[in-house]
Amino acid sequence: MEKINCISDSIKHYRALRNMTLEDLSGALGVATSTVGRWERGESIPSAVDANALARVLRISLPTLIEGRKAS
Repeated sequence: MEKINCISDSIKHYRALRNMTLEDLSGALGVATSTVGRWERGESIPSAVDANALARVLRISLPTLIEGRKAS
C-alpha cells in the first residue's frame, strides 16, 4: 500500500507542477481520464508501460515516480 501512495502522490504532485489537468495527462498517455483519477486516488496502479509513459510525460525519472521524491 505504501508504494501505491507514493505513486499516486507523485502523479498528483508532478501533474500540478506541470500545470496539467487530468484530461491533459490522460490525453498525453492515451488512457481514460478516469484511469488517471484512479491512479491519483490510489485505487489502482499504472502498468509498467503506463508508468514509463507517465515518467516521460511528467518529465521525471521512473524512480522519482515510484519512490515519491519531490525533486523537480
